[in-house]
Amino acid sequence: MKSVSHEQIANELSEDVQDLMVREAHVRHRQQRVAAELDARRAQLAGLEGTRPAFLMFRHGAKTKFTETAARLREEIVAAELALEKCNLILKKSDKIIVNAVENCLEPRSAQFRDLQLARKLLPGWQSAVGLYGSCLKRFITALGIARNQMLSGYNRKAGEFTQGAKDAFAAAVMAAKSLEAEASIPNKMAQRQRELLGLDPAPKAPVSGGSAALPYVLGDGLTKQVATFATSTLEEVAMRIGALIEECERLHVDGIPELLVQVARIEALLDAQWERQVAAPLVELRAMADAMVEDQKLESVYAQMEARFVTLTA
Repeated sequence: MKSVSHEQIANELSEDVQDLMVREAHVRHRQQRVAAELDARRAQLAGLEGTRPAFLMFRHGAKTKFTETAARLREEIVAAELALEKCNLILKKSDKIIVNAVENCLEPRSAQFRDLQLARKLLPGWQSAVGLYGSCLKRFITALGIARNQMLSGYNRKAGEFTQGAKDAFAAAVMAAKSLEAEASIPNKMAQRQRELLGLDPAPKAPVSGGSAALPYVLGDGLTKQVATFATSTLEEVAMRIGALIEECERLHVDGIPELLVQVARIEALLDAQWERQVAAPLVELRAMADAMVEDQKLESVYAQMEARFVTLTA
């Protein structure tokens, strides 16, 4: 798919945003100048300290000159540091406006950009759904534990069948399994949609590389069918199946879900990086265009206007 060029975006930006980009370039150039001056003043102070006259306390004239020069340099360093802080604040606030404008230009013109935005927006919902899934998983583990206890004390070996109390516990476990499957379907549908948006294979068993931004699926399918067989199986069969299922679910609850949430933090970082690359590429070109319009004699006047807009008025 053909990407949106920076020329197309430049033509779509409003005059206010275009003007802001030129003003931002002036602040950026002033920031570079102030940073160079700050380095120079720090070097001068360090050099002065390194050549401090011996027995200065006995040489009044030298002491006065040394002290005054050092004090002046320290004042200039503090002033430059404050100026840099203000530049950083101005650039941070103006960048937010400019990036938002570029996003608005990209969104209607790039399906890839829209899909990536949608994929990023699915992450908070997926995290919340996994949290609810974890609560439901805990209830399912509890239901399985009750079913196991009832099974061991509620089996008629002579008749070769479970008592009603055990069957009722199995039925409760089936209901818990259905609830868990329903809860699992929510994050799993989000994971499927997210993979489709990213152009990845959405199949649950599709191979996923370690550096993939694909959301993982959670356990859910087949649980109800598996638990529904308990009531018609032998004691030994149920004991083996229910024990393995409890062990698997507890491992998922204790280790698996926290690991899923760690994964989503990594995935969020990957998607943010992809998004930033899509926005950053045209921004580099747009800012280069703005840099070409910087007038050195206007650095201070433009800075003063930007300071009034983004620092003084919003302090």
